[in-house]
Amino acid sequence: MTDYLRVSDDERRRAGDLLARHFVDGRLDRDELDERSNRALHATTRRDLDQLFADLPPLGMTPAPVPGPRRHATAPPPATARRPSARRFVATAVALLLIPLMLFVALATVRSSAHVRFRVERVVHGAPAPPLPPKASTAPAP
Repeated sequence: MTDYLRVSDDERRRAGDLLARHFVDGRLDRDELDERSNRALHATTRRDLDQLFADLPPLGMTPAPVPGPRRHATAPPPATARRPSARRFVATAVALLLIPLMLFVALATVRSSAHVRFRVERVVHGAPAPPLPPKASTAPAP
C-alpha cells in the first residue's frame, strides 16, 4: 500500500546520495549511476525509488573478505607515504635559491668594502692613496 505514496524532494535527494555511495563502493558504474540518479530525480512514488535499489544490498553490510596472501601476525602495518605540502615545497625551493644568492652578495660586499676601507684609512692618516686600478675596457684588443 505504501508503494503508491508520493515521495518528497528530500527522499529523492537521499536516494541520489545512496546511489552515489553504491557507486563509490564499486557496485555501480558511471553509466548506471547516471541513469539511476536521473530516475531518482524524476520518481513520483515510493515504488519508483524502491526499484532503483532492488538489486543492491543495503548499505553498511560488509562484503565477504576476499582471500589474499596471508601476513604474519607480527608484520608491521604497511607504511603510508605522505606527500609533502605545497607550502613546504615552495619554502624549500625559496631557501635553496636565496641562500647562495645571499652568500654571493655578502662576499661581494666584504670584498668591495675592504678595498674602500683600505683607501679611506690611507687618505685619513696622511699617506697618499694608491691610484685606482684602470677600468677594464670592453673594446677588443688589437
